[in-house]
Amino acid sequence: MTESQPETFPVEQIQFGERLDVFLQRRYPAVSRGAIQRLLADGDIQVNQRAAKPSYSPKLGDQIQVRWPKARAAEALPEEIPLAILFEDDDVIVLN
Repeated sequence: MTESQPETFPVEQIQFGERLDVFLQRRYPAVSRGAIQRLLADGDIQVNQRAAKPSYSPKLGDQIQVRWPKARAAEALPEEIPLAILFEDDDVIVLN
């Protein structure tokens, strides 16, 4: 799996005492806070070229770098489950 080009931006506005994961969730509202926390844990988000914790409070001028991993296709796997078949022919199957 290859990653996309990292996005780097300076912190220009802060809310006193705001956590990094909350700050980033406000910047990227389509991304869940949990997903941001996973990116932080995996080192895909850095502050001033260093790994940061979700509880870090951003400061004015901090440089934040975000590497968004490429999306992976979901893989559906068959599962062995018992089926109660009430009726079956070449065109129709009725399950209970």
